[in-house]
Amino acid sequence: MPTLLEKLFDGESPYASLPMPQTAVLLQPAKERSRGWGSTGRGGVFAELIEAVRPKVIVKLGAFLGASPLHMAAVSRNLSLSPAILCIDDFRGWPAFRERFQRDVPPPRHGDALLLLQFMANVAAAGTDAASRVLP
Repeated sequence: MPTLLEKLFDGESPYASLPMPQTAVLLQPAKERSRGWGSTGRGGVFAELIEAVRPKVIVKLGAFLGASPLHMAAVSRNLSLSPAILCIDDFRGWPAFRERFQRDVPPPRHGDALLLLQFMANVAAAGTDAASRVLP
């Protein structure tokens, strides 16, 4: 993972300066167990895949508020694995996402959905182990 941090973030964790004072007031309280699509329950597909494949890198397409990547980090930790979990998302949401997740997402600011910052706050709240694995 140090190589990924060096190449993507100049060697510094993207969570190092969180929360940023100018945006912290705009976000919902960070949740170490954010809501998502229900992919984190017992017998979930991610747990089965991680146990079977034992990956060194996981590329997660669509990260939203971080529930699935944080679940993947916890599953990996429980299996004594430490894959980098790269989260690819435009963090713009989709039509009507605010209606479904009202209490979980911040209000938009100047056209920005603020989902990347909320995702990062949720990952940071999950602790250093998760933040060392999950990269936006």
